[in-house]
Amino acid sequence: MGIVLVALLAGLVGLWLRFRPAPCLFIRLDITSSLHDPKVVSINPLNGDIKWQGKNKRQRSRVSGSGGAGFALAGERSFFFTVPWEGASGFFCYHDLRADNGQPISMDLYVLRRGGEILIGGVAQPRGAGFFVQKMNVLPGDRYQLRWRGSGRVFVGRPLLYRVLPVHERKTIVMLAADTLRGDQIDARVGDVAVAPFLASLCKESARFERCLSPSTWTLPSFASLFTARHEITHGLNSPGILDADQPFLVEAIADSFITVNFNGGCWMQFQSGFQRGFDIVREGGYFGERRTVSAKSLLEGSLDLLEAAEFPVTFLFLHTFQVHTPYAPPADLLRRLDPTHPALASGIFPVEPPAMTASLSEKEHYFRLYQAGVSVFDRETSRFFSGLKRTGLYAQTTFILFGDHGEAFGEHGTWEHGSSLFEEQTHIPLLIRFPAGQFAGKKVAMPVSLLDVFPTLLDWLKIPAPNVPLDGSSLMPILESGATRPVPVVSSLMNCWFEPAIPPILALTYPRYKIVVTFAAPKSGKDDIKAYDRQEDPREMQPLSSLPPAEWQQSLPIIRKFRAYLNQPQYKQRKLQGTDLDPELREQLKALGYL
Repeated sequence: MGIVLVALLAGLVGLWLRFRPAPCLFIRLDITSSLHDPKVVSINPLNGDIKWQGKNKRQRSRVSGSGGAGFALAGERSFFFTVPWEGASGFFCYHDLRADNGQPISMDLYVLRRGGEILIGGVAQPRGAGFFVQKMNVLPGDRYQLRWRGSGRVFVGRPLLYRVLPVHERKTIVMLAADTLRGDQIDARVGDVAVAPFLASLCKESARFERCLSPSTWTLPSFASLFTARHEITHGLNSPGILDADQPFLVEAIADSFITVNFNGGCWMQFQSGFQRGFDIVREGGYFGERRTVSAKSLLEGSLDLLEAAEFPVTFLFLHTFQVHTPYAPPADLLRRLDPTHPALASGIFPVEPPAMTASLSEKEHYFRLYQAGVSVFDRETSRFFSGLKRTGLYAQTTFILFGDHGEAFGEHGTWEHGSSLFEEQTHIPLLIRFPAGQFAGKKVAMPVSLLDVFPTLLDWLKIPAPNVPLDGSSLMPILESGATRPVPVVSSLMNCWFEPAIPPILALTYPRYKIVVTFAAPKSGKDDIKAYDRQEDPREMQPLSSLPPAEWQQSLPIIRKFRAYLNQPQYKQRKLQGTDLDPELREQLKALGYL
């Protein structure tokens, strides 16, 4: 009997160890309810945009997230909290301090222990913003006080409390989006010179999806599709505006298990688009007063500095850069290795506009080399970022996802740049997923997949349930694990090219062999133009077929009808009219990137 009882107890202990709740690794502190004064700082509930009120109300914060508090300071204010665990811990928050009299405002963190108080860290400055990170060893009975002294105005992002784990126990997910990166540039060469040698080598330790397609060919709808796993006609964000609050945002599912960070290049990725949802920290282009929106160097170095300083136990890090985007102005050393006779090397002057279609082949090639040199810049900075992950010890447990949001045209079908068609050069993007422990390393997937599939794949990999709503994206894990197939076709659309209103709505449906492209006619103005391409025989999509492939055509008809019906909906007609009254800063960035 005693042996049976011991065995039973051992079994129960084993079950408890297996199914016990995971220890809490972090919490988010609510300071909004006790400290926030909307008369000092307004926080847009739809997009997280933070604006100072009063005489400086035009000033806005470049860092946001989910929650925070702004208040006036005249003397001293405090916020008290406790930590629900013991041992090595961290405190993190964003702060923006603005003194009235030029004297510093101080923000200090105290531990209240055994009847006394101990200062453990703080900042003091008359004006400035940044991240406050403080490590601490929590003992039983400790209470903590965040205390401000001075005169002026203060904004504090929602603080994070977290356990500090040994580096080999921390989990990091990095999602790096290179705006405008074509899928054919990962292993492109100019003669014997590799355009992106590091990214090419990264393929050996990653799963590579060789036929990933963008859901649209300009940034705003593509990223809306990424975050929602929905087609353009479902999420509806295809002109300047805010993503509807009732749309799913899959970062919110990840935020239950990870501290979430978003460093981006601004412009379409600004707070005003509503892409801050679920993120604890959002830092947009023009970091802390700088006007630069395109630098991969500042983006990757800044994010690595944060990871190293904060030592978060679990981090989801979303990164976005316009490094590869126009205007093309790469450094001389990287341009010279690809195009040693480029005129800009001698003149120092880079073209603002693409060459005419009638320009010489040499002039067009010089222009393309500028783009490729920008890819080389991105490649170099990504390599340095990986070196930093290895130096900090985070690399082994890091899941890394690299992709573009759309491609770029260089005259292949009579157009330049992007947002003008759904041909291969504008829709084919890279997708690499590097899993820890070498899982799926070197695996290549040739079937068409979509950017919509990225978040469903990540949630599946993490065993996190997706929102219980219809999604258009599919997890790619079954493909990697068992060679299953993804539902076809892969859908790409350009239903509202807001910055080029003359471009008609276009739909592309890609199958393993064929691609069907529908250019919708204006209402009551004629028939839709429908073409099909055999990508096996015509991978550049230059020669449309004389007849439509029957099986693919029948499968496409319901999708075409659905997209055609969207053009008659009031929401679409309203979107066509939006975007004339742009935020001045957004207008400036759009001009810098060539949209206006």
